[in-house]
Amino acid sequence: IVAAGVLPVDQVAFQNLTLVAKTIFPTWLYLFFVFGGAMFALLTTLNGTLSWVTRGVQEATKDGWFPAAWAKENKNGVPYYILGFYFVMGALPIVTGMDMSLISSMGVGTDILTEFMVLVACWVLPKRLPEAYKQSRFYLPEGQLHGVLGVIGVLMLGTSYVNLSDLTVPAAIACGVFIVCLLVYMQFRYKYVAERKQ
Repeated sequence: IVAAGVLPVDQVAFQNLTLVAKTIFPTWLYLFFVFGGAMFALLTTLNGTLSWVTRGVQEATKDGWFPAAWAKENKNGVPYYILGFYFVMGALPIVTGMDMSLISSMGVGTDILTEFMVLVACWVLPKRLPEAYKQSRFYLPEGQLHGVLGVIGVLMLGTSYVNLSDLTVPAAIACGVFIVCLLVYMQFRYKYVAERKQ
């Protein structure tokens, strides 16, 4: 609406705001709008992401799922080993020129499949911890719980399929290997975690 108020609709249709910005701003302000806007958008997103992305792995490390050294923090409370790992994993696709849409599909698809394990844990919760489940403020009768989880499961599998269906054969194999390695590691490490809790 704003763009069409500045230039004719046939010029701004299906165009981004840089066309209007170039028309109304002086060159220096136009360049700041394009590059500065992109940088500020990236920096605010990165700042927010970096503040929480390490915490799940750090808690898993404290529980014994990963070596204790991974959870080390600097004087400001930053888990620098985990943050460094994320930096390397984030830089690797850029340095190697990997297809970002492929990486996104692999990440979202495998993430949803691994989160399916949480859904399974919720499914068996009423049988495993019946008293704690009955005291939950989110308590549902078991039939209703299973109905809701069934719908969520179908949606999760559908989302995974959409993300994974465009993968190349090597990428699909890599996702499969990742999930198998994850399951094997969990079984291997579970004994250690269980012993620590006793």
